Amino acid sequence: MRFCSTKSKEPLVSFRDAVLHCLPADGGLYVPDQVMDIRHFFLHMDEKTSFHELAAAVSPSLLQGELNPLSASRVAENAFDFEPELVRLDEELSLLNLYKGPTGVFKDFGIAFLSALLEELVKNSGQIMILSAARGDTGVSMAHAFNGRKGIRLVLLYPSGPIRGLEPETFAPNGGNIIPIQVKGTIDDCQRLVAEAINDREFAGRYSITSANAINAGRLLPQTFYYLYAFIKIKKYLAGDLIFSVPSGNFGNLIAGLYAWKFGMPVNGFIAAMNSNNSFGAFFRGETFIPRPVVNTSSPALDVSFP
Repeated sequence: MRFCSTKSKEPLVSFRDAVLHCLPADGGLYVPDQVMDIRHFFLHMDEKTSFHELAAAVSPSLLQGELNPLSASRVAENAFDFEPELVRLDEELSLLNLYKGPTGVFKDFGIAFLSALLEELVKNSGQIMILSAARGDTGVSMAHAFNGRKGIRLVLLYPSGPIRGLEPETFAPNGGNIIPIQVKGTIDDCQRLVAEAINDREFAGRYSITSANAINAGRLLPQTFYYLYAFIKIKKYLAGDLIFSVPSGNFGNLIAGLYAWKFGMPVNGFIAAMNSNNSFGAFFRGETFIPRPVVNTSSPALDVSFP
């Protein structure tokens, strides 16, 4: 799989480069140059297929040319000792529970895969630094996934206020590989600092910096796995359209669903369920996008004004 920037089609880079350098120099985002059709991997699967089995089958295709099939399957096995849970509430409505990971947030799935993938990619080739913006749940998920990973140091930028659940013994001064840094500002400010650091090519190259946020294709693409998993669990019960409603803040989770559709998952639509920040609501209605101050909510979607 090759990647290009959303702002230009050249140059094409490998998945490895898109993961290790995560932002193209032109200020865009890396996206697949051509989306693979992987229907032959999952259409024959059924509700007896485990999440690990699905991930191990799909991963070698996504990582083709980057890792051999054995290594790609090992990444999936290393990442996932947990799986989602699909609960049918009635004949027309089901709930995909994504809190079954080690820290109880849906981000555990993409972050766990990325951490295992990065450890495999940098094996015997030095150190890399993960610089990521984190709200409370995101920070805990990243810290858990990257804790003790060989050759990796994680720097968490989090906005003013407490970030609960981080274990002091995992912090770099105590011999661990996690460095939490509080930023006086919002999650938008943290995301801006991450992007600025990565786009400073000399600085990013000196410290081998990438990110574990959804701007990294290695974090985003594995989130397609649980959409495919939901489909294979429910497909024999489908009598009409399949529509996913997705809590949407930065829209990474929604984009992952769209990639699952591009990969060949039969789905009829997506609902972007935004919280009170409603950051793209006006834009979707054809109006001018104007960022507004962040509103703090209890929604599972990220509180962000500039996705």
